[in-house]
Amino acid sequence: MYNNYTRDPNKEIALKCLRNSQYSIDFLIIEANKYLTNNEGFHKLYGISQNPDTNDYILVQNNSINVTNCISINEKIDNFIQEMQLKMDKYIDTVFEWIPYNQFNEIKETCKNDSITVYSAIWKDGPLQYNNEYNSFTRDSNKKVALKCFCHLQYSIDFLMNEAKKYSRFDEIKEIGKNGSITVYSAIWMDGPLCYNYKYFVSYSTSYTRNPNKEVTFKYLHNSQSAIDFVINKAENYLTNIYDGSIFVLYGISQNPDTNDYILVLSNFFWENGNKKIDNFIQKMQSLYKSNVLFEWIPYNQIYEFKEIGKNDSITAYSAIWKDGPLLYSNYGRNPNKEVVLKCLHNSHSTIDFVISEAEKYLINTYGYKDIYIIYGISQNPDTNDYIFVLSNFIWESGYKKIDDFIQKMQLKMKESSYKDNLFEWIPYNQLNEIKEIGKNGSITIYSAIWKDGPLYYNKDKEYSNYSRVSNKAVALKYLYNSQNTIEFVINKVVEYSKSTFGIRDFVIYGISQNPETNDYILVLNNYIWESGNEKIDEFIQEMHIKMMGAYENTVFEWIPYNQLNEIKEIDKSSFISIYSAIWKDGPLYRNKNCRNYTRDSNLEVALRCLHGSQNTIEIVRNEAEKYLINEFSKEIFDIYGISQNPNTNDYVLVLNNFMSVSENKKIDNFIQEINFNTNIIFEWIPYNRLNEIKKVSENDLITVYSAIWKDGPIYYNNLKDKYTRYSNEKVALKYLHSSENSIDFLINEAEKYFATKFEREICDIYGISQNLNTNDYILVIAWASGNEKIDDFIKEMQLKMSTNKDSVFEWVPYDQLNEIKEIGKNTSISIYSAIWKDGPLYYDDQNSIDYTRDPNKEVSLKYLQNTQNSVESLIKEAKKYLTKNGAFMLLYGISQNPNTNDYILIKNNYLNLANWISGNEKIDDFVQEMQLKLDSYEDIVFEWIPYNQFNNINEIGKGGFAIVYSANWKDGPLEYFADEKTYKRNDPNRVIALKCLHNSQNITNKFLNEAKEYSITKGSNITNIYGISQNPDTKDYILILDYAKDGNFNNWMNENYEYFIWQNKLSVLYMGLCGEVGYVDEKNIYGVMPYVAPEVLRGKAFTQAADIYSFDICNGNRPELNEPEAPKCYIDLMKKCLDSNPNNRPSIIEINELILSFRKSYGGDIFIVENEEIETQFKEAEEYRKASANLSSIKDYKAATHPQAIYISRLLYPFTKDLPNYNDNDDDYNSECLDCKI
Repeated sequence: MYNNYTRDPNKEIALKCLRNSQYSIDFLIIEANKYLTNNEGFHKLYGISQNPDTNDYILVQNNSINVTNCISINEKIDNFIQEMQLKMDKYIDTVFEWIPYNQFNEIKETCKNDSITVYSAIWKDGPLQYNNEYNSFTRDSNKKVALKCFCHLQYSIDFLMNEAKKYSRFDEIKEIGKNGSITVYSAIWMDGPLCYNYKYFVSYSTSYTRNPNKEVTFKYLHNSQSAIDFVINKAENYLTNIYDGSIFVLYGISQNPDTNDYILVLSNFFWENGNKKIDNFIQKMQSLYKSNVLFEWIPYNQIYEFKEIGKNDSITAYSAIWKDGPLLYSNYGRNPNKEVVLKCLHNSHSTIDFVISEAEKYLINTYGYKDIYIIYGISQNPDTNDYIFVLSNFIWESGYKKIDDFIQKMQLKMKESSYKDNLFEWIPYNQLNEIKEIGKNGSITIYSAIWKDGPLYYNKDKEYSNYSRVSNKAVALKYLYNSQNTIEFVINKVVEYSKSTFGIRDFVIYGISQNPETNDYILVLNNYIWESGNEKIDEFIQEMHIKMMGAYENTVFEWIPYNQLNEIKEIDKSSFISIYSAIWKDGPLYRNKNCRNYTRDSNLEVALRCLHGSQNTIEIVRNEAEKYLINEFSKEIFDIYGISQNPNTNDYVLVLNNFMSVSENKKIDNFIQEINFNTNIIFEWIPYNRLNEIKKVSENDLITVYSAIWKDGPIYYNNLKDKYTRYSNEKVALKYLHSSENSIDFLINEAEKYFATKFEREICDIYGISQNLNTNDYILVIAWASGNEKIDDFIKEMQLKMSTNKDSVFEWVPYDQLNEIKEIGKNTSISIYSAIWKDGPLYYDDQNSIDYTRDPNKEVSLKYLQNTQNSVESLIKEAKKYLTKNGAFMLLYGISQNPNTNDYILIKNNYLNLANWISGNEKIDDFVQEMQLKLDSYEDIVFEWIPYNQFNNINEIGKGGFAIVYSANWKDGPLEYFADEKTYKRNDPNRVIALKCLHNSQNITNKFLNEAKEYSITKGSNITNIYGISQNPDTKDYILILDYAKDGNFNNWMNENYEYFIWQNKLSVLYMGLCGEVGYVDEKNIYGVMPYVAPEVLRGKAFTQAADIYSFDICNGNRPELNEPEAPKCYIDLMKKCLDSNPNNRPSIIEINELILSFRKSYGGDIFIVENEEIETQFKEAEEYRKASANLSSIKDYKAATHPQAIYISRLLYPFTKDLPNYNDNDDDYNSECLDCKI
């Protein structure tokens, strides 16, 4: 703990007693000096002691277990054992010791010669080893060992010790393999080689240190004991760097004491063939070509698990496992059990030069890529003597020089920086399985097949050789008939394909093969493309491919054999074009987004556009095809897959993803094409026979509107299929244009009205044009039509007014879209229903980036406007009140019409809110709607009609002349907006609110509703919040539902809290009150609190702003007799002006507002910078006066002296004022202050 010396008590030790040493101190010291005192030493000497009986000196040591076996009884041997143990300086060293013979069991002779016999045995206790877990030396019991018995050595101890020393520095010697005159072993060199140590160069006098326990290789040179020159030559090969000195380090020479064979001690080993020419070639290659792995001779017995891959006349290829594996430059170690390819060269044992020449092709990169075909070395089959190349991968040859040279040329074109290319190669036909015909066309037949080994590709995950094969690869075979004698034709086909592919880099040509029966050459491809046989058409197709190069188009434009098209059915026909549907057996090639490769979509339904009389007019075909490739938007919708040809008529056929019919009128067709190719609108000619269930909706002189079912349906983007497709059996509106058969311009003008867009969305969803075959009237086929032009125009106007793409799209909603219609409530002119809108409203889905989409099965509310069938103006007026802003509380989705009653319907959101919207009183219902439409924030209070049965615990808390105020619990509580759920719901059940019940309010008036508007629906406002209106079912009186003020009315609060009601707060207060009877309005009657009403009003003059000013200070609790310092002088002056008997002398509300603001700015605490210091002083003096106890007691006295019969509530004053003379504006005397005072 304190890093000081301390003792380890009760320590088990060993005592070495030196007999007769009492007279030989020098001997004692010499003996002690042999030991280490280092704590890591095997033998540690703790100190010296002496036996008092014999006087013999004693060495006190550690590890009695070690010394126990140190005694042989032969002093020379014991000293030698001690010497060996004292050399140990690492715990990993094996402990050298004397081992009693009775420790050995199961002794069996293994070999012998004249002087030595070797036995195997089991050593019962086993050797001593350091156990890290127990932090001490322990034995490895029942250890199998070898006993080397030296015959006739009982008197030759020195020889025994010399023999032992020879074995002492190498451990774990294991044979790796043998080849001819050489055997290779691995071993641990305990001392290790001397190495130059840069770390200790500065600090120590020598910079060479040993690297102990080094793993090394022994290269035994058999029968070398008498051939010293041979040994020296072998060593010099390493020292002169014939072998790579960074990998093959020669540490030194050793000798086997049994055989006297010399041993080269190396860092790594490599084998030699024994053929000088090959060994020299290998040495030369090692020094010239340094890649990731070392080129070497590989003994055949190192290779196992042979499996034949394929063969031809001169070569057999095998896969195999190489036991030791290649030697790697990266870590100077081997990669064992390496999977390799063996290229066996038949009858090559006598053609060394041929073998060397073939090997050099790999080493100098003749085969294209240094990392694709790594040659690890050469081996030899001992049975056939055929030489073998050991490779990372394998490449076949055709045996035809022209083709093999061409293949090598193609490989050499691969740039070293582009590892992504597949390697072009010769592919033996027996590598191709499951060959099935796909189709044929002229001189070409296409087959599918499985390539057993598969193509070579770049594998990023592979550590050493980055190229590997994809076995059992599905490929396409393009047979070139009668090509066996026209190699140039084959080569040209490959070049054509690789140049154009015709231009798409994902179209890979893997190589060439040959059918052994017909000798026809075969192109092996990842995908196939047909050819038409017409040079102009094929050139055009290739041109289209080159344009697509690098663009990764969704589909590949190609020639499509007509026999690939099944189930052909006519859809439409004109004099020069026919439209068919069909199933394309193989389907188009498209880019798969998941695997980013091209693949086919088999058995795809397509549209065929047959161009009549086109067999001799290639330009027409080309022009028609190019129209589909111009506009990016139209390409997505009308994607052209390619061209075909009817073999019966020779007419060319455009194969498309969607069909588009044509009219017989060129002007109309041109107009339709112009719209499709120059805009983002899908517009088409719709054959009349595709329209079913046609029913009249409405008509006038110029136009008749029908509903119909369009069998094919409009084209739309299908998110699930990620492509454009048709929405079959779609309900549409048909707008017949009477007598339009001869007026194409009128037709086009009418159609163009529908092409207005907002936020890249077509306003009116016009699908196209059709024509009634009986009347020849042209028809606009549109998504919706109300049948009323004014309503249609209004809907267009509402859509064009959208200020953002997040606004709701206002639209006409067919009544049959509305399901589960249930009545919620009604009044004299309105009925409210809930319903499910099947398709749901249109909204912009920016979250999923899919533009406009619908919210299906949307719960909505329906506001039926009764008897509106003949009053479109009132419908439009009603609709304009609503917002289309998405997220609004009262959101209007659109208009519909009940087909039975013809009543128009407003489609709205939130039927939950509308459920409490119906009071039964039209005036109240309109007012509630008006208040809800004022909501412009989710934080605003939702004003609503609240049924009286929602209120519990009703208790009176205040009373006035015309109203009683109650507290109550609102059972459901108010509506609040939940942003996470994007909806309103009730969240504060049993909320305490105030009910202001207005006497005699059964007959509600606008004056009452205007007063209700003075309350606030904004949370946090200084004005009292209002939640809605209710009605007492017994008295029929209407009730205002207000925020509950827990401190009561303002007058009570002010009296109770006068001592805390400082002047700063007084200036901030605005007192509000309702005066007047609601149900009965008579301007002769005067209502209010007598002292608060201006004199001229009491005498019959109408209420004016000046009359309100008169009561300004009265309402703030002041009395006419007010002096300084009871109130600031500036305030008293304002009060007197307000109480002036002449209304003309009273200040206006604007003047009062400015004066009060200036008071606040002069006496506003920290809120304002003082504008007038004199006013500030007046207010401070008044505040000090207010605080004075005398002042406070006088207020209390005043409150106590108030007459109990004094009335300070609003009431009818007419009985008290009816006999007063009327006010006369022209008679100042009559209106004198004295008369007012009399009043």
